[in-house]
Amino acid sequence: MNSRKFFSVLFIGLLLFSAILFLFIQAAHPGNTNAAPISSWGVADYYPRNTFAENNHLDYNVEYEVGVPSIRSDPLPSGSTNYARESDSPWISISPGDTVVFSVWMKTSSSTLSDNGNSQEGARIGIDFYANGDITGTSMRDGSCVDSSNTFVPWGKSTWTQVTISFVVPSSYTDVYGGNYAVGQQVVASGCIPWVQVCEPTDAGQAWFANPQFYIS
Repeated sequence: MNSRKFFSVLFIGLLLFSAILFLFIQAAHPGNTNAAPISSWGVADYYPRNTFAENNHLDYNVEYEVGVPSIRSDPLPSGSTNYARESDSPWISISPGDTVVFSVWMKTSSSTLSDNGNSQEGARIGIDFYANGDITGTSMRDGSCVDSSNTFVPWGKSTWTQVTISFVVPSSYTDVYGGNYAVGQQVVASGCIPWVQVCEPTDAGQAWFANPQFYIS
C-alpha cells in the first residue's frame, strides 16, 4: 500500500472512531461554558493513541435516545491488540479542587462465561490520572483510588443503567505504577483520561454504552 493510500485509510478510520465514542465535555471554568465533542479516542492508554478499535461499533438498533445510536462493544476479533476491551478519551486537563462528574448509560448481554450477575464483571467506567506520566486511576463512584471497582453494570443487565463517578480532585495522588515517579510518591495531577471497558475481555458477550458525559466545575 502506498503512503498516500495508507494515510487516507488511517484518516477515515480515525473519523469513524471519533463518531463511535461521542463523549461530550462541558467545562464550567470561568469563560469556558461550551459543550463540544471529544474526538480522537484511542483503544487504550497503554497502546498507540488514535488507534481504531475494531470491536467497537455504532449500533442503530439498540438506542438509549431515539435516533441516537449507542456504542456496542463486540467480542475481540482474532489478532486484536485491544486486550483490555477498553476505549479512552484524549487528555482532559484538571486541577486540585475541581469537581469532576463522569457518567455513562450502559447495558449488557448475557455472559458466555456464566458470569451473569457477577458484580465484578460486565461493563464499567473509570478515569486514569496523569502528570508527567501516569499516576493512578479509579473505577469507584466516589473517585477513590483503590484496588476495586463499583462502576460495573453486570452481565445480563438488559435495561439501561446509568453509572456516575463524582469527586473532588485531591491535592495529590499516590503513584502506583512506578513509571515517571516512585511508587508511593505524592504527585499533583494535571490531567485525566476517562475510559469505558468490558470485563472479562475474553467473554464473548456484548455491552452497550450511551450518552457519556464529563463535567468539570
